[in-house]
Amino acid sequence: MNPVLLIDPSDNLAVALRALEPGEKFEVAGETIEPIETIPPKQKIALRYFAKGDKTTLFGVTVGIAGEPIARGGLITTENIIHDADGFSGEREPIDPWTPPNVDQWKNRTFDGFHRANGDVGTANHWLVIPMVFCETRNVNAIRAAFENVLGYEKTNHYQKLAARLAAGYREGKSAEELSEIHLEESPEPGAERVFPNVDGIKFLTHPLGCGGTREDAKALCGLLAGYITHPNVAGATVLSLGCEIAQLDLLKEAIAERDSDFSKTVHYYTQQGYPDEQTLLSDAIRDTFLGLVEANQLERTPAPLSKLCLGVECGGSDGFSGISANPTLGAVSDRLVALSGRVILSEFPELCGVEQELINRCTLRQAHLGLCRACPRRGEQFLGKPEPREHSRRTHHRRHQIRRSGKKGRHLPRRRRARLPGEDNQARTEPALHPRRRCRVHHRDGRIPRQPDRFYHRPRNTDRKPRHARSKSQHQHRAGRAFAGFD
Repeated sequence: MNPVLLIDPSDNLAVALRALEPGEKFEVAGETIEPIETIPPKQKIALRYFAKGDKTTLFGVTVGIAGEPIARGGLITTENIIHDADGFSGEREPIDPWTPPNVDQWKNRTFDGFHRANGDVGTANHWLVIPMVFCETRNVNAIRAAFENVLGYEKTNHYQKLAARLAAGYREGKSAEELSEIHLEESPEPGAERVFPNVDGIKFLTHPLGCGGTREDAKALCGLLAGYITHPNVAGATVLSLGCEIAQLDLLKEAIAERDSDFSKTVHYYTQQGYPDEQTLLSDAIRDTFLGLVEANQLERTPAPLSKLCLGVECGGSDGFSGISANPTLGAVSDRLVALSGRVILSEFPELCGVEQELINRCTLRQAHLGLCRACPRRGEQFLGKPEPREHSRRTHHRRHQIRRSGKKGRHLPRRRRARLPGEDNQARTEPALHPRRRCRVHHRDGRIPRQPDRFYHRPRNTDRKPRHARSKSQHQHRAGRAFAGFD
């Protein structure tokens, strides 16, 4: 077997399938290549000489430019390659039409799922606990502490048992040597002792948003939360509101109605400022959530056609071989699922740097094409620029190649829909939400660059302290919000 793999005929880099030693000779695309240094497995080898500034290609796209001369047969590293990516025009270019694979053998196959009232089918059955504002995080954590262990959803219960045994041994006066003999005991898998076997878990979706931003930020947050609540894998939700935040419950209810006009799931809403004290609020929330779990537990898995499946693909645990093994496999699965009228979501949006034009070419709807272009910062720019390093070796650059191969998970599928928030319908025009404290620096009209907004929004809060400025605190926050949004 050839020890290197040429992924695309146009590539000038190849992947080492095993360690390559100097002096070895092998053929790649009819040419003899000899390593001039040790090439570890999964790394890339230069198939030709690169002068400084020459482009390097892999997967048929640009993955970088040579930062220094690289000899033929040399190792490609982060020290001799500078990240680079192909641009895109924003206009569709003609490509060969997609030919669906033969799926006759799977047409009558089914999967067991949870059928929802709107016709969707979930592969799981979860309950959500969501705060409308970060101020409610404490109450969400209180509900988490009340439910996870008692209902059997605590995944670290065996660690707590170990700590309890150590504490008991210490109280009994055992020596350090005796305590060191106490080890972790085998514990049954999480869920083995669940009170509600048909409820896969309770998800607590805390976040640092809901107040301090603009109304558009609040709408984007409510759209995101509504997407979770209307998701087929969700049976119901408990929503906690403080009462004075910008992200009001009415905005969330409107966002839910936009995504599902016949929404019928059980959702419990609570406004803390409408309760006499926190204890009363939490008592009602815990009791009603428990009753909601009783109702959700009555649902059972029943057969559903594969056309009801929606597969989301994302990055996770990638290495130098995932682009030539796992990703093509997911691409083949995606082809077959779409041919069966199912859906596939390519959710690695920030990692599609360098393959924008390929995805635009595969858009079959003008709406999808425009949505993909709007996701970029400006016309002619790539997605979110330079990728971040991961746990791989400092001398390698798997990560920069991974962002190219991530687009291959969709294989040759046409893009029928533009990117949108979870649960957003095809007509909605909500853009992907931006974290209000992670935007670019704000420029005032006179050209001054103020201090970073993080310093205002992340500062320690003391509601009992009077503001330093003459104007009221609410006016100060309003002015800061306007400057942050770019209005001042």
